Amino acid sequence: MRYAYPLLFLAFMALLASSCEHDSVQLVSADLFDKDWYYNRQPESSGFRTYVLNPVPNRGIDGFRLETGGVFILHTNAPNDVALDIPGTWTTTDGEKFHVKLSNPLYDEFDLLINSLTTNSLQGKKIM
Repeated sequence: MRYAYPLLFLAFMALLASSCEHDSVQLVSADLFDKDWYYNRQPESSGFRTYVLNPVPNRGIDGFRLETGGVFILHTNAPNDVALDIPGTWTTTDGEKFHVKLSNPLYDEFDLLINSLTTNSLQGKKIM
């Protein structure tokens, strides 16, 4: 019993250290930036949309671009169904959630949460 408390303390510290190491892993990667990501119109999983690098033909434009310098571009359709790009800015503190502010005052600020990222697709969710 005399050694139980020190061993328990060491186990707790090891667990704490491993959780801190996990929290520091960020999704920020060169694969995310300076690319145009388009919603692929597939069924969503847990509210996350899947975005790919090429727009789905005849499905409208719905996507975004994060540039390394903090510029955000929202890809959407104008009222006359032509492509419309709305510029804005982004910031992040953890590399998973990006706060977006568009320059058009008709659009509210929102957070973009990135769930997973590969070289040619990502899962993201817009949080108002």
